[in-house]
Amino acid sequence: MAKRKNKIRDLKSSTLILCEGESEKQYIIRLKSREREALRYLKIDPQPYIPQGDAISILNKAIEEAEYRKNVYCLIDLDQVHTQQKFDKYIIFKNKALMKSNILVIESYPCFETWVKFHYELITKEVCVCDSMKDEVLKHIVNYEKGDKGFDLYSHLKPLLPIAVTNAKSAENNRNKILELNTKEKDCRLPFSDIYQLIEALKIV
Repeated sequence: MAKRKNKIRDLKSSTLILCEGESEKQYIIRLKSREREALRYLKIDPQPYIPQGDAISILNKAIEEAEYRKNVYCLIDLDQVHTQQKFDKYIIFKNKALMKSNILVIESYPCFETWVKFHYELITKEVCVCDSMKDEVLKHIVNYEKGDKGFDLYSHLKPLLPIAVTNAKSAENNRNKILELNTKEKDCRLPFSDIYQLIEALKIV
């Protein structure tokens, strides 16, 4: 019984980061390793990794885990949500998750590579598929591969992190201006990434 109470106490002090894709998972693992001093008082668990681009499964998992965790962050790529035509259903589950005060839903459109691109420049043109964003990243990282376990992407991008945060906030502002013109959220194809919110929440910048 004592061991169980200790386990629950440990979970209550931990932050869970749910990663939809392998690229995000590898980025978070490297971040945790590189920033171990800054995060020494924070227990970060970048698992479980939920494959097959199932954003709704991630939100359900977050709701389950929120009871036992200090914070739960969900990293979600919206390209699969659009491709699978699940956007309306996704919004329902997202709003349900956000009813928990310790859940933060961190979205990228079309995908995680938008965050990578923001380390170099702001994208103001519409993009519909992740492959197009990967092509943008390849302009800067010629050997980039999604989910590459042998490449420390976080450390590679770390010197450019302030630029990424600035570009991500600019992209968010541009997107919000378009949405204010009564453009439906699911019809807006301007790239954005909320990963800067995770970086700021972890007090890395």
